[in-house]
Amino acid sequence: MAATAPAFHVQSSSVLRPVILHGLLFVLLMVSATGLSTLFTALFHGFDSLLVSTEQLAMAFTFTLVGIPLAWLLWRSIRKRLARPSAFDSAIWSLQASAAYLATLAASSCAALAFLAGLVSAARDGAWQSTLAVALGWGTVCAWQHRQ
Repeated sequence: MAATAPAFHVQSSSVLRPVILHGLLFVLLMVSATGLSTLFTALFHGFDSLLVSTEQLAMAFTFTLVGIPLAWLLWRSIRKRLARPSAFDSAIWSLQASAAYLATLAASSCAALAFLAGLVSAARDGAWQSTLAVALGWGTVCAWQHRQ
């Protein structure tokens, strides 16, 4: 009975680690896209404190300046593991990459279509900066994920 316990421990830790790493990478990519889109919004509004508050700007800088380097470092460690992948590693990478690509593609394309619809509509309310910023922020992460 004692001989089966260590084998189970080794198997469960070898399965759980990639799930946690890929889940963390997915979350970091989503946080980075959110930060980038808020930074682009602030940039397009000329860093006007009436349109983008200092709290929003601080969160955007935090999400971007922490999320992107951490995602890059995590991607480098995952890439080393994927040099000799097992079947489970390949499956979890495929699921994570597909989920991240689909989420960023959906967000950026919806924002891009909203931006284009705003250009066509008769009512110009000045909201084009925010929709363009969301399209660029999420589109940047989508392009990076597509490159993977």
